[in-house]
Amino acid sequence: MVLSVIMRRIAWIFFAALVFIGLCAFGLRVLAAPRKHTATNQADAATLLARATARTNIESPSSAPFVLFAKARYAVNQQSIEGTYALGWAAPNLYREDLWYGKIHETIIVSGGKIYRAGQDTPYANLWSRMIRRPLQWSLTTGARAKTRSQGEHYRSGAQLTCIVAGAAGTDERICLDPNNYEPFSDNMTAPSGKQSWTFAGYTSLAHAASLSQRFPTAITYKDDHGTSAELDIQSIAAVSGFQPNEFTPPAGATAQDLPGKTQ
Repeated sequence: MVLSVIMRRIAWIFFAALVFIGLCAFGLRVLAAPRKHTATNQADAATLLARATARTNIESPSSAPFVLFAKARYAVNQQSIEGTYALGWAAPNLYREDLWYGKIHETIIVSGGKIYRAGQDTPYANLWSRMIRRPLQWSLTTGARAKTRSQGEHYRSGAQLTCIVAGAAGTDERICLDPNNYEPFSDNMTAPSGKQSWTFAGYTSLAHAASLSQRFPTAITYKDDHGTSAELDIQSIAAVSGFQPNEFTPPAGATAQDLPGKTQ
């Protein structure tokens, strides 16, 4: 009888030890999982952004020359200005921008390592130019991790968008992509200076382009928490075989400065 009781106690102790060891092993796996998951997310985010860049960067060195024309709008504190924006692009270091708003005409030419400006330099032109270049290149900020969102504002074509969340030096950014073709849908940034947001829609291939793999949004919007908003409605974008000989000749009276990033 006594031996039977002792054997049962030993069995229970052995069982309890097995349970304790199992729980410890499970706990170690749980503690280790977040680090492994984060590393995987960072790699996934970098891959997604590289694919987005390959999809939208129509100004890459291998891209065909093109001409783009858009209707533009700029608003601040409920006062708005409407105009047009035209871009003739031959290479990353050779292109021309023409902007009209009211009776004002501004020309920006990049050529020979210089940037030339003629006309009145205004926030409208600077912002419209930034909006065109916002969806061209996407890169990963330190600490980025990929997540999917199912909120209504990030839902398109019956599929959840893949959103990449990144944070560094007091700046947080969320970039949402279509998971099927990697086309950016929105870009929201919060920094010490305030919040900024962009949306991209109506993607289309360049007309007459040799390859249809690159696509660009025809509707780009911008908004910040300082009361500024802007819209670009791209009317046409087409590949061209070349430009007139004087297309990139600086206008008379244009000011010139070194192109940012130019090395001597």
